[in-house]
Amino acid sequence: MLRFFQKNNVVKYCDDFALACKMRKVGNDLLISGLVITGVGAIVIWFEPVSATTLLGVGNLLTIASIPVSASAGARKKAIKNGFAREHFGIGGYTYQPTLKLNCTGNGFGISLNF
Repeated sequence: MLRFFQKNNVVKYCDDFALACKMRKVGNDLLISGLVITGVGAIVIWFEPVSATTLLGVGNLLTIASIPVSASAGARKKAIKNGFAREHFGIGGYTYQPTLKLNCTGNGFGISLNF
């Protein structure tokens, strides 16, 4: 979508969408860093339990911190797409609403926020 905005010179939406894409990248980087640090902590636990606990804690913190960053960036991207569609294609009456759902999975019940 960013390429579409750049190609068609839609500056109003291009800058906001590029910022949302960067936020999503930061969220993904936090997630990957958290998972790697957690993995290192799981390996180090055999040799040094105290250091491993610190690594596991930091890794889990980064992993959890990535969730709101990625979710808000995804919601922002979706809102920009919907705003563009309403403005340029006359799609009216639709307002974007994130939904909270209760899901039943193989492991039990879970709550998910869908954007």
